[in-house]
Amino acid sequence: MSAVAADSFFRGLPRGRLTDEENHLRTLLHDATDVSCRILPPHVPLQLWIERRMPGEIRLAVDGMGFASLRRELPPPRNMGRAPEMPMRHEGRDSRPVYGAPPPGPPGVPQFNADRFFDSLPTDNFRPEELDLRDAIVNCLNRTQGRAPANKIAGMNEVKIAREFLPRGVRLEDWVQRRIGSEVRVDEEGKGGQPVFRLPPISKDDRDELRQNFFNDLPADEFTPEEMRLREQILDYLDSKPNEVVTLSHLGSDKQFAATKRAFLPEGVPLKEWVERRASSEFVLETSPRGQFVIRYIGDSGGEGELPIEDAAQDAPPEGMSPEEQDAPP
Repeated sequence: MSAVAADSFFRGLPRGRLTDEENHLRTLLHDATDVSCRILPPHVPLQLWIERRMPGEIRLAVDGMGFASLRRELPPPRNMGRAPEMPMRHEGRDSRPVYGAPPPGPPGVPQFNADRFFDSLPTDNFRPEELDLRDAIVNCLNRTQGRAPANKIAGMNEVKIAREFLPRGVRLEDWVQRRIGSEVRVDEEGKGGQPVFRLPPISKDDRDELRQNFFNDLPADEFTPEEMRLREQILDYLDSKPNEVVTLSHLGSDKQFAATKRAFLPEGVPLKEWVERRASSEFVLETSPRGQFVIRYIGDSGGEGELPIEDAAQDAPPEGMSPEEQDAPP
């Protein structure tokens, strides 16, 4: 394109603002910059990566005036979709993450102002959509033992749906820090300094209240579907270990059972208490000499080949007591 043709093109664009298509292009370029800065070391140019990793698809061309342009050589792959939003932007390979809105655009073009968005939110309460997002984040953190990388939480369906009200320039970790920072902490301690969401430690009184509220919310005369899955997996595990003593540590070492338990029991609610309060008509818990909890069917006195509790405790996972046993109320 000649200089005259380029000038004619720019004169046809609105002054002081970007068109919708220009905004889309600007967003895509920022996304591409975020990803390339994150995965490509400084000594690997983007053009070299394109030529070696996706040859024949896109070409970086330089015209006689020294301007670079993108040219497509092949139709886009059928499975190509928009890249997921990156949780942060880097200004260099070794720099700290930069939070907030995207970098400034062209001079004279009004920029997105994240502070203006936060200033529009109520200071003494939350909007309904904010409460939904807060609950979604806390629920997801409860399923990950109270700690998880921010990008993992942001990618969970429950959070992805709840965060739709956030403008493009407001990152999830910014909203967490500025709106629910007393409930969810944001630490830069993940791999490469990436942010990590963490629930603060729970005091004993709060833990007791959490447990009580959890059990109060369960139906009195039936199991929830989540409880049924937990119960069935306990039954399956006991049936798979005939004539053996099974401890809560054994159950906790089973990956399928551990995943089911994490999805149902919030942090601070031990499996021992759920068994005693919700399934005591089917199971009984006994304490071994080593302080571990042995789980049995009601009325099961053991067979001839069953190990004594003292010996069975020796076969418990090497780390000793499970989290349920360490955290169980007396």
